[in-house]
Amino acid sequence: LEAIDSDDPTALVGLPLSLAPGEHALRILDAGVEKTRPIRLAAKHYPLQRFSVPDHRKVEPSPEDLLRIEREQKRIDEIKALFRDVQDLDPALRQPAQGRLTGNFGLRRIINGLERMPHAGIDFAVPVGSPVRAAGAGIVVETGDFFFNGHSVYLDHGQGLVTLYCHLDRIEVN
Repeated sequence: LEAIDSDDPTALVGLPLSLAPGEHALRILDAGVEKTRPIRLAAKHYPLQRFSVPDHRKVEPSPEDLLRIEREQKRIDEIKALFRDVQDLDPALRQPAQGRLTGNFGLRRIINGLERMPHAGIDFAVPVGSPVRAAGAGIVVETGDFFFNGHSVYLDHGQGLVTLYCHLDRIEVN
């Protein structure tokens, strides 16, 4: 949201891809007082990306895989719900690795001929073993090997802003 005038605050608001275009109410909790502000969401067309993945389980998971995915999704939902109050949040995130952009947010995806969820991140192609740096100051809240994301690091920047670094060759956090 952009500030309307110099006295209005500016907010960074994450919206789900499934949110329909039109007017919506933004709920704001300010010093214990709830306010609402109208926001207008314009229609956005996301390009279609088609590609193949050799590991068919990543496209059509087995029943055992689905149980693992469900467990991992519960943890991911907990991470996304984190809220740590910080006074010096810098929403100007840096690119974590220098490489060719290979996947952009919102891409509609056809994988191995099957329609799948839209892409919810940004991908950069870099050589194996390349360093990946935090997009901003934060606290590591989770690391692990996740079914879809592989070796992953979740970083809490505060104020509900969490970044994910995934498809890593290995995890070395300091």
